[in-house]
This record gives sequence, structure tokens and C-alpha cells, in this order.
Amino acid sequence: MEPCKHLFGLLHVIKKDFNYADVLYLYPKLRILILGTFGDLSTEEQANQTASGYHNTYFHVSDLDLETLRIWPSDGDLQQASVSAFKEAEQLLAAVGINASLMLAQYTAPAPAQKPLKPAPSPCRPAALPDSTEDSLATVQNNIKENMTPSPPNVQISPALHLRREPLTLTTSGTIKLVGDVLVAQHQFHQPNVTARAVRQANHLAIPSTLSVANIRHSSPDETPVRDALMKKLAGLVASGPNKTSGIDRQVQHIGNYVINSTSIRATQKATLQDVAAAKFVSQKVIAFRLLQSLHDNIYTANISDINPLSPGHFLIVMHPRSKEVVVGEVITMYTTSGACNAQHQWIPSITSVGTPSYINVQDYRPFSGETLSSLSCSQLGCSSFLQVPREHILFSLASCVISRSDNMTPAGQPYVLATLPAFAANILWLLQSRAIQVFSSIKELKVLMKDKVVTTEAGEDMVESDHDELGDEHESH
Repeated sequence: MEPCKHLFGLLHVIKKDFNYADVLYLYPKLRILILGTFGDLSTEEQANQTASGYHNTYFHVSDLDLETLRIWPSDGDLQQASVSAFKEAEQLLAAVGINASLMLAQYTAPAPAQKPLKPAPSPCRPAALPDSTEDSLATVQNNIKENMTPSPPNVQISPALHLRREPLTLTTSGTIKLVGDVLVAQHQFHQPNVTARAVRQANHLAIPSTLSVANIRHSSPDETPVRDALMKKLAGLVASGPNKTSGIDRQVQHIGNYVINSTSIRATQKATLQDVAAAKFVSQKVIAFRLLQSLHDNIYTANISDINPLSPGHFLIVMHPRSKEVVVGEVITMYTTSGACNAQHQWIPSITSVGTPSYINVQDYRPFSGETLSSLSCSQLGCSSFLQVPREHILFSLASCVISRSDNMTPAGQPYVLATLPAFAANILWLLQSRAIQVFSSIKELKVLMKDKVVTTEAGEDMVESDHDELGDEHESH
């Protein structure tokens, strides 16, 4: 009966007046159809069907009549069968005290679902009214005065009630003098011991805290800020101390900066690994960017060298991490790794090789007018975009170019920068954008060359195979 129940549910969805009486009439034919399908299965498939749940006994039958399948009843036969089925159901329901005829007469078909009503247009319409004049203002003031309710009459308050509402004061004439020593003595006499101890502890706090000094440091323009003073003090302490490490690289962190003075063997090996990884990356980029060599001689080094280092604040041409688009960005910060497995990303102030950084954070600049770029990359929202660019997407450094900048402000109060590129930088940008498809293919080939590589642990002790892709974290934030 389970397949018949499923079929009844499907037919009832299609035809709302399909009832159980129709199912009782169609059940023999449905059973024959199911048995016919079961007979075409193999022995293994029949065993799987009978073992899957409710397929148990109604598959096994020997009186399969195929001629019955070819006979389709007429409308009269269906009506007669429906009447017979209703009479049978009526007799069965009468045995349990249910009047089927009354139930059928009281049945009401459910109302069809109605579409949501469209909201009526508001009768209010904004209209441009003329500006107010002095005459209209005087008319409004007169109407307000006429419609105001009169204030309640003044009620005279008796002297007794007046004294209840005001504090008692000394009404005697003469000059009143306060003696400070007497007041302090009375205060100390009445205060508890807890208050006395708290006052004495507060008097011992002669050294101001960092927060209090930071809040009042602007009182004197020549005074050194607390942050700068702490940085100079810590830098002097680190420089005067012994440059030694015991097992790990010691770092002194303060105000977001790192002071590292280490001459240990581990630090030397780490620097060597960084140089080797950077040189290997440049050699792989020479192979991948061979088709773009005609654009510029330094295309494989991204115009980054010891003579022309890249630092925060410089402009850079990169391939967008999420699309096949060549864009210009201003360097915000840079990070590097030693090239070893699971090495940490460390901040670096500048780079002299395109293979040194692990990724660079840049602020996206978009075309504004001609060769002028705007820091508002999303003009619809009036906000800037910041990209995390891996080293594979670094195309060309504009650190050697003189780029004019001008600070501006949107009507909404959002600051933005307009940067005008010189002719050389604009020409390089146009060449890279015109060959963006080849640039994307070269970057893809470079990733393939870097994927299967042999790297060394940070201590330089073991050699392991790595398929690590350093492009895992590529984000764009608005």
C-alpha cells in the first residue's frame, strides 16, 4: 500500500477532487503495474528491492493479467464505481457512528489563495509652497495667541507652605565668616577610618599615569609626546643590552613596532633563506613573464631593486586578486616570510626584491579623469577599497616616478586623494591593461612553477616537500 499512498498524494496535489474512492478503484491496476515493473528486474535487483523496507509480499503474484492493463474504464464506469465506493464507505462509517452524507453536505472547499493587495497610493503629495513672509508670520503668531488656553490664575502661597518647600537658612543680619581650620578639623573628626586611609593613599600617587599624561600633552606644544618618549627610551635600552638570544629570536614589542637586534646563527640562516627564496622567485618569474619582456626591461623584477626600493606610500601596479584587471594601488604595509613551512608573516619597512614580500596591502585607486586617479574606488558608496595582493600579482613599481597628490573632501565629509600619474607611469599602466589576458596567463604559469617546490625549515635542518600556495588569503575590503 505504500506506493499507492505516494501516488495518491501526488494525484491529489494535481487534482484536488481526487479522493480515496478513486484510489480503491485504481488499486488493482496500480498493483499490476508495480508487479510488472518488478518482474523486469534481475534477481539481484529484486532481492535489493524486497530488502529495502516495505517491499515484502505484494511483489510475489502469479496471476498477472496483462489484458486488464489495456482496458480503460469509461466515464460511466468510473461514476458507477465512485458511487459504489461511496456507498461502501458510508456503510463502514455508519458502523462507527459517522454520517457520511451529512459530512459531505457540510463540506466547504477551501478558498483559493489570493494575491497580496497592492497598497493604495497615498493621497498626500509634496507640493512646493512659497517662502514665508513677514505678513504670513504675523498671521500665524496671532492665530497661536488666539488658540492658546489661558494660564491658571496665580495662587498665593501661605508663608507656612513656602517654608516647607525651601531649605532653612540663617536670616540673622551680619557678615558670616568661615574658618578653614575649624571646618577641616570637624571634617576629620567625623570621617571614618576608611576615608582617611583612602585620602592618604591618593596623596601618595605623585607620578601621573600614561593616560593622564597623554590627555594633557597637548597643553605645551614643545613637549615630547608620551609615545615618542617611550619609543626612544626602549630603543636606548635595547641598543645598550647584549645582542644575544637563547634558542629563539627575541623581540621587544612596543607601540606596534619591533626592535630586533640578533646576530645568532638562526637569524643568519633565516636571512639566507629569504634571499634564496627571493632569488628563486625572480628566476621563476623570468620564465613565466617571457612573453611580456617587450613591455619593459625590468618587468620580471617589477622595477624593484636596491637602487629603487619599495616602501609604504609608493604607488604600485598590480593584478587584481579577484579579477583579470590591472589596477594601481598605494602601498599601505608589507609582510614577508622566511620561505619555510608554516613560517610566520613579519612586517618589513621596505623591500628591494619582488620575491621578498609574501603579500602587500594596498589602497585601490581608480580612474578619475584622464591620467588622474581617485582613492574612492567605489564611487557609488563613496568609500575606498583595500586589497591584499600576493607577490605573484605585483607587476610594476612606480616608486621612481614623481606622482602629484592632492587631498580633497566629498560633500558627505569623506576625505579622498587625487593622484596624477606622469607620462611614463601612464604609458606602463596602459600597456599592462591592454595585455591583461597575457598578464593573467603569465601569473597562472608562475603559480604552477611555484606549486611543486622544495623548501627548508626555518632552522635549516631538514628538507621537506611542500605544495603550499601562499595565495590562500586574498581579500578585498570596503
